[in-house]
Amino acid sequence: MKHRRTQEPQEGPKLPEGFLIGATVGAHQTEGGDFHSDWWRWEQRPKRIADGSTSETAADHWNRHGADFALARRLGLNAVFVSLSWARVCPEPDTVDAAALAHYAEVFAGMRDLGLTPVAALHEVAAPRWFAEEGGWAGARAAARFEAYARTALEALAPLCRDWVPVVEPEHWITRSQAEGVWPGRARGRRAPETIRRHLAAAHGAAARILRALRPDARVGASVRAFEVDPWDPDSPWDWRAAERLRHRLNHAFFEAAAREEGGKPDFIAFSWGGAVRAGFSPGAARFSHAKVGRHGAGFSLCLEDAPADADGFERALVAMAAHGVPVLVTGIPGAGGEGPTRCTRLRDHLERILRRAAEEPPLGVEGFFPQPLLDGFAWEKGFTTGGGLLHVNRDTMARTPNTTAYFLGDIAEHGEIRPGTVARYCGGEMRG
Repeated sequence: MKHRRTQEPQEGPKLPEGFLIGATVGAHQTEGGDFHSDWWRWEQRPKRIADGSTSETAADHWNRHGADFALARRLGLNAVFVSLSWARVCPEPDTVDAAALAHYAEVFAGMRDLGLTPVAALHEVAAPRWFAEEGGWAGARAAARFEAYARTALEALAPLCRDWVPVVEPEHWITRSQAEGVWPGRARGRRAPETIRRHLAAAHGAAARILRALRPDARVGASVRAFEVDPWDPDSPWDWRAAERLRHRLNHAFFEAAAREEGGKPDFIAFSWGGAVRAGFSPGAARFSHAKVGRHGAGFSLCLEDAPADADGFERALVAMAAHGVPVLVTGIPGAGGEGPTRCTRLRDHLERILRRAAEEPPLGVEGFFPQPLLDGFAWEKGFTTGGGLLHVNRDTMARTPNTTAYFLGDIAEHGEIRPGTVARYCGGEMRG
């Protein structure tokens, strides 16, 4: 009598011990009511926002943060990367809104009580309107203004959160505001980007010194929107040089500038994946590292938005970033939110690259994966056209509905691995060997 061989169940890639699986929550994008910010004023002009919307209510997270984080925890997530609104804390020069600080203290306490590990950012894109009127990040007092805010916020909140990012994706902000001109804050002069980068690095260093003095076990992160940049013409030395120069500026220039600041060397990198592009030499594009970017079949543009999320490029960029010798938190994957197996598969593909590298010797030092926003929110110049949150937000009722990507990510966090059955259920495919 022949006995049928029982096939051992296939195991999925395991998460490293202590690995964080979470989502991001941007203040201006989700809270609503950020009326003292430069972005609120920017949004009022016609044709600046794709759907004509404003961030007036956003996702109403300011009033619903407790329920939002409770739902995230029920889904299985164990961490949240959350940013503060500088404009709420300091609505006027030399003024502090104590109620706003108390609110953020409540936010952190609520996450702690739920078992969510917070990673926090002091500033993300939207600045106080008065700061913009003083010249913004190009202004002579920019770093000192941020230092005063950082001291105020960290004295109140540092005991509640260990890991802090002073400024979210500063080099990407330079690209969007100075090179592309689609965000507020553009300054005059060819050397404005260098001046702004210097001020942002000084702000990072000041915040790092304050935080470390207040909390010796704290960690300070540098935030990067990273891109893989290949030459448009592989046979052109000019295109090779343009690609190398642009890749270095986008991915590494701010980390290096921050590390040069006294006490500013980052303890970790918040790595948001921007996508893969090609670059060709363009002598007239001084603010864009003398490069024009695009992808084959789509032509050139001077915009990095909507670059394709290529998993091979992601892996190369991540390995290059890890070469700085500090741990990495992955804080964004383009196009991995919303509904459908395609997006779920894209998220899985990127996470599998991380886990495979983490299992090698020496392991790649990635400590967490925050691929998408927790909520559908106000996506800057795109308004509410993109969705992309793990929780869909009904614009009329503000009801939250988890999508398949949310359940997939939560299952990974809860079980510590990418289970084959979970892949089949949510991604519509089988595990790869």
